[in-house]
Amino acid sequence: RLLLIRERVQPLRLFSAEPHQYLLVRFKDGRSEHVRGPAAVWLDPVEHESVAVEELTQVDAHQALVIYCRNADERVSRRVLCGPAQHMPEANEWLHQFSWHGADHVNPKRKVPSALQFTKLRIIPDQMYFDVRDVRTADDALLVVQLMVFFELVDIERMLDQTHDPIADFINALSADVIDFAAGKAFEQFK
Repeated sequence: RLLLIRERVQPLRLFSAEPHQYLLVRFKDGRSEHVRGPAAVWLDPVEHESVAVEELTQVDAHQALVIYCRNADERVSRRVLCGPAQHMPEANEWLHQFSWHGADHVNPKRKVPSALQFTKLRIIPDQMYFDVRDVRTADDALLVVQLMVFFELVDIERMLDQTHDPIADFINALSADVIDFAAGKAFEQFK
């Protein structure tokens, strides 16, 4: 197909999306449209600002996405999509970007803020290692208590309402409990 613009012939580009993709079509009037594949759209320079081929978000069986949507009345709603699924965002949707404490690349037992950046939640049992440093016993022995924590995310909505970083909450609670436990015991009692 060809389009005649001011006596200049310009070939039109065809954009194609496979079944695991979608087309993001931006119009000159500011609208956006998402077309799930398999599909094809000719880029019309009179009507379209741009056309791009994007990948669907693959959600495995033990994963979940948190999706936000701005409604016509400008209210924002939230929904959870559990896998297995493929997600194509609508023009008014976006994914929750999680930023949690995670392992330091130099010392994996040390946790640092924002080390884990992701959009897919893992909803299977998991574990983490954590060292509580500078723990003092009643007789003033200085210890490092090494912990292995097992956890499982069972209520995503409740987690979203209660915290923005559950790993940081684990670390704070564990540190306080270990320090409190050790402070009331002599080193031999603690062992």
